[in-house]
Formats: sequence, C-alpha cells, structure tokens
Amino acid sequence: MKSGMKLFLNSDNGEAVFGSGKWKLLAAIDELGSIQKAAESLDRSYRKAWGDIKSAESGFGKKLVVTVRGGRSGGETKLTEFGKQFLNAWNSYYLSVDQYVKNAYNENLSPVLNTIKNRVDNT
Repeated sequence: MKSGMKLFLNSDNGEAVFGSGKWKLLAAIDELGSIQKAAESLDRSYRKAWGDIKSAESGFGKKLVVTVRGGRSGGETKLTEFGKQFLNAWNSYYLSVDQYVKNAYNENLSPVLNTIKNRVDNT
C-alpha cells in the first residue's frame, strides 16, 4: 500500500482557489509560455484552462499570468512575478508536506500494515 494526499487551498467561504490541477496548469504555462500549449499538454480545453486561471486569480485577488496576444509569432503567456513566487512556494510546500506524509506513513501505518500482510502471507 501507498499513502497519498491532495493539497488544495479554499477561500474563507469554502470555494476552491488552488489545487493540483491548477498547479499543473501554472507549471505548464511557465514551461511552455502558452495557455493553449499548456492546456493541450494536460488534455484540457483552452476554455477550461483559462477559466481555471481566472478562478485562481479571483481567489487570490492577484494576477497569475500576463498574456500578449497573437501576431506573427503567435501569443505568449508568462507568469507574473506573483505567479512565479506562488508557483515556487507551492512547489516547496508540496514537497514538504509530501515528505511529512511519507514519514508519518512509514512510522505509523506501515508497521501495522506489514504485520497484517505477514500474517496473511504465513497462512
């Protein structure tokens, strides 16, 4: 067995602001420089991706991305300074919580589950 977790941020009134889907989207925008390309890489529609960005921005009260419209080279989307800071902070937060969860599982649940598994294997 493995442990797992879902991290998310909700507003004070319980509305979803940020979670793993928006995290993956922001990271893909940062890497690919385009909402369209990021959406495609995650098998999402552009409309869904754009809605997710707008929803998160509304929850934070700050812009996450800045978009330059088309032209010859096509459009471009970059993370704002806040978007970059938040993405870096979320990455660190996720890694810290993930490590804590793994350690807690190994220290608390794994020994109990292993004794059950050993009993089943020995019958």
